[in-house]
Amino acid sequence: MVLFCRHQVLRIIPKDETCSVHSVHDIYVFFQLDFWKEVTHVTTPVDVRVPFHSLQSVKIYLETQDIEYSIMIEDLQVQYETW
Repeated sequence: MVLFCRHQVLRIIPKDETCSVHSVHDIYVFFQLDFWKEVTHVTTPVDVRVPFHSLQSVKIYLETQDIEYSIMIEDLQVQYETW
């Protein structure tokens, strides 16, 4: 059984093609995240599952790149158990 305890789902909002979209791709490559909703257009939000062990690093990266994000699911395991 796979556990997702303290994993979060973040919604990342790219700002423009040159900066944010490429940064989102870099996040995928560097952190090996599980994308729930891929980049399809510059203004389309991207949803990613972030394991707890990467959470701090991903958030710091997003903030240093000035990329807006919000937490869609605070704890995926808790949400999963209610589904």
